Amino acid sequence: EFIKHFSKPAAIKLGHYSLMALVTAAVMPLSQLVVRGHISNYDTSDAGLHYAGLWEAINRVSNMFLMVFATSLSVYYLPRLTELKTERELRNEVFSVVKLVGPLLLIFSIALYAGRNIVIHILFTDAFAEMESLFTFQVLGDFFKLLSWVLAYIMIAKSMTKTYIIMEFVSSLSQIAFSIFFFESYKKAGTTIGIEGATMGYATSHFLYLICMVFIFRKIVFLKPDSR
Repeated sequence: EFIKHFSKPAAIKLGHYSLMALVTAAVMPLSQLVVRGHISNYDTSDAGLHYAGLWEAINRVSNMFLMVFATSLSVYYLPRLTELKTERELRNEVFSVVKLVGPLLLIFSIALYAGRNIVIHILFTDAFAEMESLFTFQVLGDFFKLLSWVLAYIMIAKSMTKTYIIMEFVSSLSQIAFSIFFFESYKKAGTTIGIEGATMGYATSHFLYLICMVFIFRKIVFLKPDSR
């Protein structure tokens, strides 16, 4: 009975989805592990472990923030993209989501940044007070990341497996490279604790990822809107 109703096209499509999910599940945590390991080697004292803990904490805040929007996109937006066929339909859907999500994302980002001390007080102990300086570029990076997801979801919906996997590796490697570069630059300057540089790298890598998404889907993004 199972073999009788087996659909090869559906199985192939499901395989593409599974492969993309596995790559994301493996690559992104690995990049964070590399950056965290580099930060923990800040010096021979326990300062490196302390800074790595601060960096890990700001990432946990990011994950909670991103989850709110990612869940909404997964529930409605991704299935909607899957059923659309033409570039014009995709463009209309993308821009309608940007018009809805963009302002909300901006409001939530500003609110998170403005209430960063409250967030630290509620979720962490006084030992994490230095996290306050990390919110600026981390929140900015989250903003770029969520905007890029609006376009990146097209790769998932249309089973652009090869492009998706390449961009996941590019995103992860660029995050590692920029985070370490800015971390070392700030550390050598001696004016900050260095991990502000790591959050700057996070924001830079996701801004470049957003630019890449716009380039990949330029036909959709720059398609002339309906003349109605």
